[in-house]
Amino acid sequence: MTPFADYFGQFGLHTLVIVASILYFWGTIDWKKFNPTVRIRLLSILGLLVTAALAFLGGVWPSAFTLVAIIGIAAPFIFVVALFWPAPIWKRPKLRIYLNACVFASVLCWIDQLCWELRH
Repeated sequence: MTPFADYFGQFGLHTLVIVASILYFWGTIDWKKFNPTVRIRLLSILGLLVTAALAFLGGVWPSAFTLVAIIGIAAPFIFVVALFWPAPIWKRPKLRIYLNACVFASVLCWIDQLCWELRH
């Protein structure tokens, strides 16, 4: 295998979560031309992936990520509900702020984890 494949394989989950969160924030800003229901469902899938990864990162071993994961523990469930009933979830601005904050916290935690693994 090439060194790039070895490197990507080692940090594949990190890269996937970071790219998914970038797509999530890009979708919240720029995907206005899509059908609103389809857009919300795509954002819900991306948000579910990213916040479930945060729960995984916080649950694997006790660390500072555990505190962030506890705060964001409801986000994956809300994203699942938003897959089936998108309008009631996304019409609540405080809930949207919470979900966006959870995605943002997740990407920060995964970037920190990536930097820590690169240093050690």
